[in-house]
Amino acid sequence: VAVVMGPPGTGKSKQACCVGKCMIEDKSRPRRNLRLGWLTWTNAANVNQLHAALKAGIDPKTCIYVAEELPPGIENVKCLSLSPKNYVEWGEILRSERVLNVFCGIGKTMKSLNGYSSVLKLWVKLFDIAFLDEAGQILEGFGLHLAAYARQILLLGDTAQLPAFTFLPDEHRTLMRATMTTVNPVSLIRQYRQINGLSTFCSCLSYAGRVQDGEEKEADALQIILVLWDCPTTDAELPKSPAPISAALVTELWQQGSYSSE
Repeated sequence: VAVVMGPPGTGKSKQACCVGKCMIEDKSRPRRNLRLGWLTWTNAANVNQLHAALKAGIDPKTCIYVAEELPPGIENVKCLSLSPKNYVEWGEILRSERVLNVFCGIGKTMKSLNGYSSVLKLWVKLFDIAFLDEAGQILEGFGLHLAAYARQILLLGDTAQLPAFTFLPDEHRTLMRATMTTVNPVSLIRQYRQINGLSTFCSCLSYAGRVQDGEEKEADALQIILVLWDCPTTDAELPKSPAPISAALVTELWQQGSYSSE
Protein backbone atom coordinates (compact mmCIF):
# COMPACT_ATOMS: atom_id res chain seq x y z
CA VAL A 1 0.00 0.00 0.00
CA ALA A 2 1.23 3.49 -0.87
CA VAL A 3 -0.34 6.89 -0.18
CA VAL A 4 -0.26 10.08 -2.26
CA MET A 5 -1.74 13.02 -0.36
CA GLY A 6 -2.34 16.56 -1.55
CA PRO A 7 -4.83 19.44 -1.74
CA PRO A 8 -7.13 19.92 -4.75
CA GLY A 9 -5.39 20.56 -8.05
CA THR A 10 -2.00 19.12 -7.07
CA GLY A 11 -2.18 16.29 -9.61
CA LYS A 12 -3.10 13.27 -7.51
CA SER A 13 -5.28 11.74 -10.21
CA LYS A 14 -2.59 12.46 -12.80
CA GLN A 15 -0.09 10.52 -10.73
CA ALA A 16 -2.32 7.45 -10.97
CA CYS A 17 -2.89 7.92 -14.71
CA CYS A 18 0.82 8.23 -15.47
CA VAL A 19 1.73 5.22 -13.33
CA GLY A 20 -1.04 3.17 -14.92
CA LYS A 21 -0.06 4.16 -18.44
CA CYS A 22 3.61 3.38 -17.81
CA MET A 23 2.69 -0.05 -16.45
CA ILE A 24 0.66 -0.76 -19.59
CA GLU A 25 3.44 0.41 -21.93
CA ASP A 26 6.32 -1.18 -20.03
CA LYS A 27 7.86 -3.54 -22.59
CA SER A 28 10.04 -5.31 -20.04
CA ARG A 29 7.08 -6.74 -18.12
CA PRO A 30 6.38 -10.46 -18.52
CA ARG A 31 3.84 -11.27 -21.23
CA ARG A 32 0.87 -11.85 -18.97
CA ASN A 33 -2.45 -10.21 -18.35
CA LEU A 34 -2.44 -6.80 -16.68
CA ARG A 35 -5.43 -5.72 -14.57
CA LEU A 36 -5.76 -2.17 -13.22
CA GLY A 37 -8.58 -1.12 -10.90
CA TRP A 38 -9.68 2.54 -10.84
CA LEU A 39 -11.87 2.90 -7.78
CA THR A 40 -13.57 5.81 -6.03
CA TRP A 41 -16.26 6.09 -3.39
CA THR A 42 -18.70 8.13 -5.49
CA ASN A 43 -19.75 7.60 -9.09
CA ALA A 44 -19.09 11.28 -9.86
CA ALA A 45 -15.46 10.95 -8.79
CA ASN A 46 -15.17 7.76 -10.83
CA VAL A 47 -16.38 9.58 -13.96
CA ASN A 48 -13.69 12.21 -13.37
CA GLN A 49 -11.15 9.42 -12.97
CA LEU A 50 -12.25 7.86 -16.25
CA HIS A 51 -12.00 11.21 -18.08
CA ALA A 52 -8.50 11.73 -16.66
CA ALA A 53 -7.35 8.27 -17.73
CA LEU A 54 -8.63 8.72 -21.27
CA LYS A 55 -7.05 12.17 -21.46
CA ALA A 56 -3.73 10.64 -20.34
CA GLY A 57 -3.84 8.33 -23.36
CA ILE A 58 -5.15 5.07 -21.93
CA ASP A 59 -6.90 3.14 -24.69
CA PRO A 60 -10.68 3.29 -24.17
CA LYS A 61 -11.02 -0.17 -25.72
CA THR A 62 -9.21 -1.59 -22.68
CA CYS A 63 -11.62 0.10 -20.24
CA ILE A 64 -14.75 -1.18 -18.53
CA TYR A 65 -17.05 1.24 -16.72
CA VAL A 66 -18.99 -0.65 -14.04
CA ALA A 67 -22.55 0.64 -14.34
CA GLU A 68 -25.77 0.15 -16.25
CA GLU A 69 -24.98 2.93 -18.74
CA LEU A 70 -22.08 5.14 -19.78
CA PRO A 71 -21.87 8.73 -18.53
CA PRO A 72 -22.38 11.51 -21.11
CA GLY A 73 -19.37 12.33 -23.25
CA ILE A 74 -17.71 8.90 -22.96
CA GLU A 75 -17.30 6.81 -26.10
CA ASN A 76 -15.69 3.47 -27.06
CA VAL A 77 -15.69 2.29 -23.42
CA LYS A 78 -17.49 -0.92 -22.52
CA CYS A 79 -20.21 -0.59 -19.88
CA LEU A 80 -20.91 -3.66 -17.74
CA SER A 81 -22.56 -3.85 -14.33
CA LEU A 82 -21.83 -6.35 -11.55
CA SER A 83 -25.26 -7.91 -11.90
CA PRO A 84 -25.19 -11.72 -11.60
CA LYS A 85 -26.67 -11.93 -15.11
CA ASN A 86 -23.30 -10.66 -16.42
CA TYR A 87 -21.26 -13.37 -14.67
CA VAL A 88 -20.47 -15.30 -17.86
CA GLU A 89 -19.57 -12.16 -19.81
CA TRP A 90 -17.24 -10.99 -17.03
CA GLY A 91 -15.54 -14.38 -17.05
CA GLU A 92 -14.99 -14.31 -20.80
CA ILE A 93 -13.55 -10.78 -20.68
CA LEU A 94 -11.16 -11.59 -17.84
CA ARG A 95 -9.91 -14.68 -19.71
CA SER A 96 -9.46 -13.05 -23.11
CA GLU A 97 -8.26 -9.47 -22.59
CA ARG A 98 -4.53 -8.94 -21.99
CA VAL A 99 -4.91 -5.39 -20.61
CA LEU A 100 -7.99 -4.35 -18.67
CA ASN A 101 -8.81 -1.11 -16.85
CA VAL A 102 -11.86 -1.42 -14.59
CA PHE A 103 -13.55 1.77 -13.36
CA CYS A 104 -15.96 1.42 -10.46
CA GLY A 105 -17.66 3.75 -7.99
CA ILE A 106 -17.55 1.39 -5.04
CA GLY A 107 -19.81 3.35 -2.68
CA LYS A 108 -22.95 2.53 -4.64
CA THR A 109 -21.86 -0.39 -6.78
CA MET A 110 -20.04 -2.65 -4.32
CA LYS A 111 -21.59 -1.90 -0.94
CA SER A 112 -24.27 -4.57 -1.47
CA LEU A 113 -21.69 -7.33 -1.47
CA ASN A 114 -24.23 -10.14 -1.02
CA GLY A 115 -26.16 -9.17 -4.12
CA TYR A 116 -23.05 -9.16 -6.29
CA SER A 117 -21.08 -11.94 -4.62
CA SER A 118 -21.14 -14.23 -7.67
CA VAL A 119 -19.40 -11.67 -9.89
CA LEU A 120 -17.06 -10.40 -7.18
CA LYS A 121 -15.66 -13.90 -6.81
CA LEU A 122 -14.05 -13.28 -10.19
CA TRP A 123 -12.41 -10.15 -8.79
CA VAL A 124 -10.50 -11.87 -5.96
CA LYS A 125 -6.83 -10.89 -6.36
CA LEU A 126 -7.75 -9.64 -9.83
CA PHE A 127 -6.02 -6.27 -9.90
CA ASP A 128 -2.26 -5.92 -10.14
CA ILE A 129 -2.83 -2.48 -8.64
CA ALA A 130 -5.92 -0.56 -7.55
CA PHE A 131 -5.93 3.24 -7.62
CA LEU A 132 -8.26 4.55 -4.90
CA ASP A 133 -8.93 8.18 -5.73
CA GLU A 134 -10.61 10.45 -3.15
CA ALA A 135 -9.52 7.87 -0.60
CA GLY A 136 -10.30 10.21 2.28
CA GLN A 137 -13.99 9.36 1.76
CA ILE A 138 -13.59 5.61 2.30
CA LEU A 139 -14.06 4.23 5.81
CA GLU A 140 -11.44 1.88 7.19
CA GLY A 141 -13.84 -1.03 7.64
CA PHE A 142 -15.14 -0.92 4.09
CA GLY A 143 -11.71 -0.21 2.65
CA LEU A 144 -10.29 -3.39 4.14
CA HIS A 145 -12.58 -5.40 1.86
CA LEU A 146 -10.68 -4.01 -1.12
CA ALA A 147 -7.56 -5.90 -0.10
CA ALA A 148 -9.30 -9.04 -1.34
CA TYR A 149 -9.31 -7.72 -4.90
CA ALA A 150 -5.92 -6.02 -5.34
CA ARG A 151 -2.32 -7.09 -4.85
CA GLN A 152 -1.23 -3.46 -4.53
CA ILE A 153 -3.23 -0.39 -3.52
CA LEU A 154 -2.37 3.24 -4.18
CA LEU A 155 -4.44 5.64 -2.07
CA LEU A 156 -4.86 9.15 -3.46
CA GLY A 157 -6.64 11.76 -1.40
CA ASP A 158 -6.58 14.47 1.18
CA THR A 159 -7.53 14.24 4.85
CA ALA A 160 -8.57 17.92 4.84
CA GLN A 161 -11.29 17.49 2.20
CA LEU A 162 -14.71 15.86 2.46
CA PRO A 163 -14.93 13.35 5.33
CA ALA A 164 -16.02 9.76 4.90
CA PHE A 165 -19.75 9.15 4.62
CA THR A 166 -21.27 7.07 7.41
CA PHE A 167 -24.55 6.58 9.24
CA LEU A 168 -22.69 5.52 12.39
CA PRO A 169 -21.41 8.40 14.58
CA ASP A 170 -18.71 6.23 16.16
CA GLU A 171 -17.35 4.98 12.85
CA HIS A 172 -15.28 7.78 11.36
CA ARG A 173 -11.74 6.49 10.83
CA THR A 174 -10.92 6.44 7.15
CA LEU A 175 -8.81 3.90 5.29
CA MET A 176 -6.38 6.68 4.43
CA ARG A 177 -5.85 7.80 8.04
CA ALA A 178 -5.51 4.19 9.18
CA THR A 179 -2.92 3.48 6.49
CA MET A 180 -0.92 6.59 7.37
CA THR A 181 -0.28 5.25 10.85
CA THR A 182 2.24 2.86 9.29
CA VAL A 183 2.89 4.26 5.78
CA ASN A 184 4.49 7.64 5.15
CA PRO A 185 2.55 9.48 2.43
CA VAL A 186 4.04 11.20 -0.58
CA SER A 187 2.82 14.79 -0.15
CA LEU A 188 2.07 17.05 -3.12
CA ILE A 189 2.09 20.74 -2.25
CA ARG A 190 2.12 22.48 -5.64
CA GLN A 191 -1.30 23.20 -7.13
CA TYR A 192 -2.14 24.02 -10.77
CA ARG A 193 -5.90 24.54 -10.73
CA GLN A 194 -6.79 27.59 -8.63
CA ILE A 195 -5.97 31.20 -9.45
CA ASN A 196 -3.52 33.11 -7.30
CA GLY A 197 -5.22 34.71 -4.35
CA LEU A 198 -7.94 32.10 -4.10
CA SER A 199 -5.30 29.40 -3.72
CA THR A 200 -3.57 31.45 -1.01
CA PHE A 201 -6.83 31.75 0.92
CA CYS A 202 -7.46 27.98 0.75
CA SER A 203 -3.85 27.25 1.62
CA CYS A 204 -3.94 29.40 4.75
CA LEU A 205 -7.43 28.23 5.75
CA SER A 206 -6.86 24.47 5.59
CA TYR A 207 -3.18 23.74 4.94
CA ALA A 208 -1.25 26.14 7.18
CA GLY A 209 -0.02 28.08 4.14
CA ARG A 210 2.03 25.16 2.79
CA VAL A 211 0.43 24.94 -0.68
CA GLN A 212 2.39 26.61 -3.47
CA ASP A 213 1.25 27.81 -6.89
CA GLY A 214 2.72 26.10 -9.94
CA GLU A 215 2.82 27.13 -13.56
CA GLU A 216 0.29 25.43 -15.81
CA LYS A 217 3.03 24.17 -18.13
CA GLU A 218 4.56 22.29 -15.22
CA ALA A 219 1.40 20.29 -14.63
CA ASP A 220 2.28 17.70 -17.27
CA ALA A 221 5.40 16.60 -15.40
CA LEU A 222 5.14 14.00 -12.68
CA GLN A 223 6.25 15.20 -9.26
CA ILE A 224 6.95 11.77 -7.80
CA ILE A 225 8.13 8.33 -8.79
CA LEU A 226 6.71 5.19 -7.20
CA VAL A 227 8.61 1.93 -6.96
CA LEU A 228 6.19 -0.72 -8.19
CA TRP A 229 6.18 -4.39 -7.37
CA ASP A 230 5.94 -6.67 -10.38
CA CYS A 231 3.11 -8.79 -9.04
CA PRO A 232 3.55 -12.53 -9.60
CA THR A 233 0.71 -14.84 -10.49
CA THR A 234 0.43 -16.71 -7.18
CA ASP A 235 0.44 -15.62 -3.56
CA ALA A 236 3.28 -18.04 -2.80
CA GLU A 237 5.58 -16.06 -5.06
CA LEU A 238 4.92 -12.63 -3.55
CA PRO A 239 8.27 -10.89 -2.94
CA LYS A 240 9.29 -9.86 0.54
CA SER A 241 11.04 -6.73 -0.75
CA PRO A 242 10.44 -4.30 -3.62
CA ALA A 243 11.67 -5.54 -6.96
CA PRO A 244 13.93 -3.18 -8.92
CA ILE A 245 11.95 -0.75 -11.02
CA SER A 246 12.16 -1.70 -14.68
CA ALA A 247 14.55 0.13 -17.00
CA ALA A 248 11.74 0.77 -19.49
CA LEU A 249 9.59 2.44 -16.84
CA VAL A 250 12.47 4.60 -15.65
CA THR A 251 13.24 5.62 -19.24
CA GLU A 252 9.61 6.52 -19.90
CA LEU A 253 9.38 8.66 -16.76
CA TRP A 254 12.69 10.33 -17.49
CA GLN A 255 11.61 11.29 -21.01
CA GLN A 256 8.47 12.84 -19.55
CA GLY A 257 10.57 14.96 -17.19
CA SER A 258 9.00 13.03 -14.36
CA TYR A 259 11.72 13.08 -11.72
CA SER A 260 15.05 14.64 -10.88
CA SER A 261 18.36 12.97 -10.05
CA GLU A 262 17.31 13.00 -6.38
